[in-house]
Amino acid sequence: SRRWSGRGSQTAGDILTALHPVEPALSGVVVNESLVLVEFVNRHRRAGQSVLNAAREAGVARFQAIMLTSIVSFIGVLPMITETSIQAKFLIPCAISLAFGCLSNLLNTLVLVPCVYAILEDIRALLFTKQKRAAWENEEREEAAERGLDWMEGGENVSGSLATTPGPTP
Repeated sequence: SRRWSGRGSQTAGDILTALHPVEPALSGVVVNESLVLVEFVNRHRRAGQSVLNAAREAGVARFQAIMLTSIVSFIGVLPMITETSIQAKFLIPCAISLAFGCLSNLLNTLVLVPCVYAILEDIRALLFTKQKRAAWENEEREEAAERGLDWMEGGENVSGSLATTPGPTP
């Protein structure tokens, strides 16, 4: 007996569909691509570009990598989606979730992340005057210098090696 699994396709509904075991794996890809895109935007902002121009340039720079990751992931699970054996019936809903999650990630990363970044920058500009922001940045630079970090490069010592934070003492 076949019934609708709630995924928009007619597959055998099962416990795996309800538990969504694919979402943690998919969220890792989404977060990674978004973080890399935001880092590219921040690099362009530090170079003196406007928010919108930096977001556009970062999207152009990361377009190929984001597109390839999403499409290859989608194509990679297509054989599982089209499988007709009885053993694969319980995995098909998970494969559908992963495949179309990768495609929606493409849209989210290339459109939604830069838009939200620009909106948050506008909100920050409204909340912080230039003087408050300059004071905040100076405090951040001083704290980074005390720890031996380069504030603009985020995480490297002034000498160029990666910074390590001391762990808890036993």
